[in-house]
Amino acid sequence: MTSLNDIQCQPNEPEICRCAVISNAHMTQADSEILDSLSPWLSGEEGVCHWIHPTRYGFLLRLSASSDAIKELRRAGLSDDFCHVVTFLSEKCQASMIHFDADADLLEGFSVHNW
Repeated sequence: MTSLNDIQCQPNEPEICRCAVISNAHMTQADSEILDSLSPWLSGEEGVCHWIHPTRYGFLLRLSASSDAIKELRRAGLSDDFCHVVTFLSEKCQASMIHFDADADLLEGFSVHNW
């Protein structure tokens, strides 16, 4: 008979991701416009960043779905402030997803943009 412990230890376990939820104020309006243009749902283009997802009041970035997400963001022209907070959350906090949301809290020690 298979026990629950045997089932939980099988190699087909789902990936568990860490998601940071922070305020949109950590991005500039230009950052938001660039993210819009990179999102396949908003741009309508194939081959754009399928790991950038618009939400009702922000964006969800699935960093683990790109081999070098931060480099792609910099190359696309996102601000240094934006890239700094993304780098911090991914490298120091091991977040593989970041949800930028209008109602989320500010992250202390990072630039805030009121737009």
